[in-house]
Amino acid sequence: MTRIDVGSVMRHSAKLPYTDLVTRTTGAAVRRCIEHELQLLQSGEVAMLDFSQIGMMDYSCADDVVAKLVLPHADPAAPMGFLVFYGLPDA
Repeated sequence: MTRIDVGSVMRHSAKLPYTDLVTRTTGAAVRRCIEHELQLLQSGEVAMLDFSQIGMMDYSCADDVVAKLVLPHADPAAPMGFLVFYGLPDA
């Protein structure tokens, strides 16, 4: 299993010192970095996206990060691995 620390990705990709994912631009930057990491995985491999260092995620970032990463997995013919989301609070 490959672990991707979303908080670390956000700090490095968007160059932001805080822990909240709150703009669509930030969400898009984070998603692009995660997509790059996912492309390096082998077919059938598991990637755990660790959100435990993220303080808050607004709807625009949830759409840009989570939804757009999950959509390709909706196609049963897609030769992709599995995504596990970790550290997402109910809020």
